[in-house]
Amino acid sequence: LQPDVVAALCDFAARHARENILAEAMANRADRQLSSGDAAYLTAHYAQIELQHLRKGGDPETRTDYTDAADPALMTQIEAIAGPCHRTRITRLDVGGDIARHIDDPRQIRIIATLAGSDRMTFHFDDKTKTLPSKPGELWFINTAFEHAVVNDGQTPRIALIANANSFNERWIDGR
Repeated sequence: LQPDVVAALCDFAARHARENILAEAMANRADRQLSSGDAAYLTAHYAQIELQHLRKGGDPETRTDYTDAADPALMTQIEAIAGPCHRTRITRLDVGGDIARHIDDPRQIRIIATLAGSDRMTFHFDDKTKTLPSKPGELWFINTAFEHAVVNDGQTPRIALIANANSFNERWIDGR
């Protein structure tokens, strides 16, 4: 993502910080039985702000129905790089915050871009820990359909863009 898009996404997150959809997201996970354990695994140190809302007439149980853009210009810029996305949101994980072990929907590909804060992503899966360098604006395509956890062991809150895609997109390889 270009620096101006990263800045616009951070500005959007700041303007909409009170619109945390975490309680809704937790209830949805419990309904879909995706959590590996208690659905309340998300800590008080985590927040989500929607960039895409449930489309009019959409089914709240259908993840791909979350396509109405809260900011159409931003979504156009994101999808110009990442391709078609659904349920796109901005997340905030406070310093020392974690997202306990869980499993995400295996029918989708997770797209993650750090916007501000810690320049690395730490994932715990099985008995291994993997830390990935993540500069602001870099897009990462991650399979989150295995049990994993996330921790912010950086010095500042981590603001990230998270989007879902249903299929592989060739532009991820050749950058077009």
